[in-house]
Amino acid sequence: MRISVIFMLFMLFFIIGCKPDGNALKEITQEDLVGEWEIYHATRNGNVTKSLEKGNFVFQADNLVTSNLFSSPNSLNFTYNKANIKIEGDPNITFLKIQKLQKDTLVLSSKMKVFDMEFYLVKK
Repeated sequence: MRISVIFMLFMLFFIIGCKPDGNALKEITQEDLVGEWEIYHATRNGNVTKSLEKGNFVFQADNLVTSNLFSSPNSLNFTYNKANIKIEGDPNITFLKIQKLQKDTLVLSSKMKVFDMEFYLVKK
């Protein structure tokens, strides 16, 4: 009897522990990115940097992106694949990785030159 109670408790904890993760990154489509996103918080190598606040990214449906962080004011081509955004034509930012996207909030990480960057953006 005692063993069956222990077994039942073990199975109960196992089943509870296997529930889906509510914080998992949902399937994001390219359409979710379209629009103007403004940086409200940024970190460089884990430290807050104020110099990138008011930076922005504008993603268009025709695979073009502009940003005041790019070395050129021109629109650049981008490709999107499974939370990875590859940007063509800018030596400073060549990729962005989506860490989180919920409603009007987007968190991106990237490498700018030798710095590990994280951008927190809000959709305008």
